[in-house]
Amino acid sequence: MKAALGSFAAAAILGLGAVSASAAPNPGEGTPGYPVVAGFSNPAPTSNNPFEQTENGPQTANVPTLAWVGEDVRLVACDNAIEPLPFGGQFQQAEWNTNLWTGDQATQGTPTFDGSQATNLFITNQGSAYFFAPNAPDNAYEKGCVSADISSLHPGLDTVTLNVYSESLGGNNNGLNGGPVQTPVYSEQFNVIWMTANAPKLSEASLSSIEFPTQAGDNGATSTAQFPDPRSPSTIGGTSYTATGQLSALGVYNAGQFLGDTAVLNQFGLDAWGADTAYDPNSWDHGANNTPATNNGLIQVRVTGSFPIEDLGTDTTNADYFSHCGCVVNGWITLPNSWVPLANLLAASSTQNTSNNGVGGGQGGNLWDIHGGPTNTLTHASTGSNSDPCRLDSANPRILTGPLQSFGASIDAVDSCANDGTGSGNGGNAFSFSRVFGDMTQFGTIGPYDPLASNGTLLSDGRLNNDDAPMPALPVTLTIGKGGVGGLYGVSKYLVYSHDFTGNASPTDPDPQPLTTSGLGNLYNPFYQEYIPSTLRGISEASGITGAYEGGRTAGSGDTFPGFSQGWTDPYTFWKALNVSTTDTAGSNGCLRRLDVNNDPGPGYYQLPYYPTQLTVYTDERGEAYVDYNPGTGFPTPPVAIDKDYGCDLQGLLGKNIGTSVISAQTQYPYESVPFIPPAGANTITKNVVSKWSKTLTAYPKDNLSSADVSVVVATATDVNGQPFANEIVCFSAPGASLVIDAGKVVLPNGTVVDDGTGHTAATPYGVGTTFECGRTGDDGTIAVDVSGSAGGADVVAFFWNEDLYRDVNIPTLGQQSTVTSTTPPTVIPAFRLNLDQGSTNSGTVTTPTAPSAPGIAITPLAIGHGASCKVAALHMFAKRGYATVRLSCTGTKSDYVMIRAFKGHKLVRTFKVKLRAGKTARIHFAKGHRITVSPA
Repeated sequence: MKAALGSFAAAAILGLGAVSASAAPNPGEGTPGYPVVAGFSNPAPTSNNPFEQTENGPQTANVPTLAWVGEDVRLVACDNAIEPLPFGGQFQQAEWNTNLWTGDQATQGTPTFDGSQATNLFITNQGSAYFFAPNAPDNAYEKGCVSADISSLHPGLDTVTLNVYSESLGGNNNGLNGGPVQTPVYSEQFNVIWMTANAPKLSEASLSSIEFPTQAGDNGATSTAQFPDPRSPSTIGGTSYTATGQLSALGVYNAGQFLGDTAVLNQFGLDAWGADTAYDPNSWDHGANNTPATNNGLIQVRVTGSFPIEDLGTDTTNADYFSHCGCVVNGWITLPNSWVPLANLLAASSTQNTSNNGVGGGQGGNLWDIHGGPTNTLTHASTGSNSDPCRLDSANPRILTGPLQSFGASIDAVDSCANDGTGSGNGGNAFSFSRVFGDMTQFGTIGPYDPLASNGTLLSDGRLNNDDAPMPALPVTLTIGKGGVGGLYGVSKYLVYSHDFTGNASPTDPDPQPLTTSGLGNLYNPFYQEYIPSTLRGISEASGITGAYEGGRTAGSGDTFPGFSQGWTDPYTFWKALNVSTTDTAGSNGCLRRLDVNNDPGPGYYQLPYYPTQLTVYTDERGEAYVDYNPGTGFPTPPVAIDKDYGCDLQGLLGKNIGTSVISAQTQYPYESVPFIPPAGANTITKNVVSKWSKTLTAYPKDNLSSADVSVVVATATDVNGQPFANEIVCFSAPGASLVIDAGKVVLPNGTVVDDGTGHTAATPYGVGTTFECGRTGDDGTIAVDVSGSAGGADVVAFFWNEDLYRDVNIPTLGQQSTVTSTTPPTVIPAFRLNLDQGSTNSGTVTTPTAPSAPGIAITPLAIGHGASCKVAALHMFAKRGYATVRLSCTGTKSDYVMIRAFKGHKLVRTFKVKLRAGKTARIHFAKGHRITVSPA
């Protein structure tokens, strides 16, 4: 490219004398190296030796523009020698040509310009080629610009040459003013690489991978940074954390609160009630950017692109040349994986002695160091003479205080450390970032990298690695397979790449020792936003990917091809969810959750999943994206029998999957249709959601000082998401024993604290038998009852009234020293209910129902008795006579107990326990219109 020198500190950073022969300079930054006086022309080149160092620094280096096949790329050159209005003074013309092309060598495979491929006279311009004046302050120094758009439907690397010619004074009247247009006044070479997308790779982020991120691509090194937090190790929220990697101690804590699978990767419980982020059909994003605060899983998406190295016929020029980089695999080069060897081969500048010429061990590749990354050591190029390294110079609000460093002498974290310039605090700025030149980018740092907007987009950190490849944005669509649990949500890059995992530009530090003592900004991996396409930047000389985009209008992207979709916003914020949809259907899953605790009519039901199951995000300049997964609160109809009261006994699913989601990814080329099909993800991620629902009854020794034989029986009620069922009515019955509900806190012998949360017993609900004592569970979902007064032990039944479920525990000897827990019921417990409604004539036999089968879940028939030694052999109903008959079949015993209950509607009106002899038919009398159940006693 046309040569230039860097910034306002160019002499200290980029002057040839400041750089050793073995370390080529970075592209540099900034304004011309001479003052510009209003009303005067720029000085002649002879007064600014060397002349090439007076231009914008990044324009001196041949950093390629990367694009996906089918995308249009706008190439722009601005220079003093180019006339912004070439017909008003000296007439000029521009000539664009393609030179080196590594792609399809057939005619149809060559990149083409929009408009004339040859000479583009200003007065007869065709297509995109035209002359114009720049309007960005960095370039508007009496310069002119010329541009052209070029595209390719095939992958490959193209070197494009621009020559600008000016008319000679006098001549043969070929030019507008009478002279021949033949004198070259400007020349520049551009590198453009069109790539095909490789299959996206999905991985589940862990707390460790967030602390220690890796470089871009498939071969990037892991961060080894140690966060210099004076609080390490420290205690936050009652837990001790050691700050390492890119997260502070507070960041480790916050990230741990955000994630829901820190214990077992990809395993979640359902969300807390009230925190649901269901699918919203009425909002533009259907709720997918309302990211839940907790219990999440971060899915990392990484994409790479490849382009071929081909020759025409028997020619081997391309193959021979690119063999020097050692990065060609099976005839293809993959980015960002091979950015470093490609840079070391191709990087060149119009500043003298900066290229490697494809051989040797030089460091011309450093010219392509244009980005920071998430793996840098947490330091700055300017150590600062002030105690706050992030303090900006009061005279120049872009320069950090302290001596500037020569390129190669240090590295920079590239973070948001800019404060208010007074040293009074580490204010931080989400749109200004430090870089290796000892300064800050202009306030408005939004990607992608553009050499003509380098004050905001050049983020050199002093390290050449995979993170420097300016990967083009690629839309990736993630999908939860039909029938899955949970939803997909956009997640903010500000959150993922902030040291304290808050997304703030400045660190949040409640500790007495503030993070400002380390002189760090909180955001450390820009860009966080990007113009898609690049030419939306809003300056006339913006370069890079161009084209139609979705502007919120009908056919705003053009017809017959998708165009760019950014959710009608400008610019795009990584990683906002776009094009959100769902395959879920809202509604009840048929499983009763609980009746209202105040006995109001109408039950509540568990819900089916109803969440965003498909969304699209754009990858960033590192070819990376994150998407959030949240399990929500809904789950499919469980594989258990739902009785006639819609009661669901989920005990058999405790700790087992209550739902599974398989997540896949698919890319698409973001612009015009091309003869290539982007591959789907090479892998899928499976999320497992486990049930924490439990109803248990456990007997403990009382260990009271009166030496009486007393046991404490504790009922525990836990919802499917692990939350306690608080304030639920539980009624206890123990025939032959005395029951006393414990008021307030009870400390069990094992140290467990039980709190019924009420301090008094609950009124026995209407219809529950008089032999029951009732109370309400406390905030921890537990309630305790003292059982005494029975020399022969006790059989305690707990009736969880709100959900119409029962538990039974047999205590052989009251006051026993061992803990006795209710036997876990089978996964499927069909209830035997007789509807003795008036007018019923059914007098047939009711047999044991057949339970539905489910993969991996054992199906056990209903057992009567503690030893599962008896079963119901026959159950007859005689509606007109008002009774039913029951017969047991037993092995190893001659009799067993059963519990018989009568209901009217949802109300329990009678309960009693009877002992039945095996093989004998017992008659049970109930009023007409009642319903009875027979269950283990």
